[in-house]
Amino acid sequence: GAPLVRLFGGGLPEGTEDREALWAAMIRSFQEVADYAIDKGIFLGLHNHPPAVAPTGDDILRILHDTDRENFTFILDTGQWFGSPGSNLAGKFDPGLAFYRYMEQTAPYATCVRAKIYKIDSGQEEWLDYERIVPILKAVNYNGNVSIIFEDRNNRCNYAEAIGLAARYLRGLLAD
Repeated sequence: GAPLVRLFGGGLPEGTEDREALWAAMIRSFQEVADYAIDKGIFLGLHNHPPAVAPTGDDILRILHDTDRENFTFILDTGQWFGSPGSNLAGKFDPGLAFYRYMEQTAPYATCVRAKIYKIDSGQEEWLDYERIVPILKAVNYNGNVSIIFEDRNNRCNYAEAIGLAARYLRGLLAD
């Protein structure tokens, strides 16, 4: 079986009526699934990928706290935060939103990291600042898997070349 099942949850759209009731229903659902999964030896990984609205660090911390199950963990996706370049197809981001701060908040809870790569044909990821992200992971002594997730945004290189470039780039940063 699967040792880890990925779940999505996060922010609620602005203007959502009865936000707290919707939040409570989400938490109850996560608890119910976690209670079922624990008897099977399965962990649930909350993934900060937008179901409707990309989450903030506070959203993730609140979900982890409110769910409060030992087999409920966190999958840190570097590119799917509210306000981050990966949360829209154009790679635009709001410099007023501290999505790197969201990573700092949640990195201590991460059991898996999904390193998003968007624009790499230069040999260095252009949309996300991994020279900033890797030290965040090192600061909390992260020692889990780092998977490369390539979401091509008009690279000149093909997929295989892009993955090779990303692997070399990230290995270099992680080795420092």
